[in-house]
Amino acid sequence: MGKLSFTFNKIRKDYIQMLVGRKRPSWAPVKRKLVRVPHRAGALFLHTETEERRIDVPLVIKAKKDMADLQKVKEDLAD
Repeated sequence: MGKLSFTFNKIRKDYIQMLVGRKRPSWAPVKRKLVRVPHRAGALFLHTETEERRIDVPLVIKAKKDMADLQKVKEDLAD
């Protein structure tokens, strides 16, 4: 898999790399609200609720040498 540079809110971190390959659904999830009426076949449509579409992007966080460097990277990400 190839790697791409990663910038978020115009801030670039050298230790974060974005892997090629994303999972992106074609459409956003949709929920339809229906009302069932007794003694009638089927249901009546009220409205549609469209949820946000989730896009999964794989990221790699690299430390230079050891666990101490990884801890510094984690603290920098938390800021």
